[in-house]
Amino acid sequence: PPAAEGGAVFMPWHAGQEVWYEDEAMAHPPRRCDGPPGGEDANCSDRLGFWTIGLEDHLRYFGQSPGGLCKAGSAARARADRAQEERWRLALPAGGSAVGVG
Repeated sequence: PPAAEGGAVFMPWHAGQEVWYEDEAMAHPPRRCDGPPGGEDANCSDRLGFWTIGLEDHLRYFGQSPGGLCKAGSAARARADRAQEERWRLALPAGGSAVGVG
C-alpha cells in the first residue's frame, strides 16, 4: 500500500520472490516462494493474518535494513536508512505493532 512521509506519497518496495523460514532459528530449510501475484504466496508469509505482523516486522531483516540488502549502498544511504527506521519506530504505538486486532 502507498505510504506518506513528509507530505510525499511513495510506494514501498517489494521483492519479487520471498525466501520463507518456518521459524526464527532457521532450523528448517528455507522455502522459495514466488506464487502469483508478484511473489505473494499463500504457502509462505501470506498465510499469516495481516493482524499478526506490523511495521516493526519489516524494519530489519537478518539485522539489516531492507534498503541495503539488494543494492550497493553508500555510508550516507545507510545513515538515511537508519534515520528512517528510527522515525518509523517512534511513530509506532506502544507494543511495537502498526496493526491490531479490532
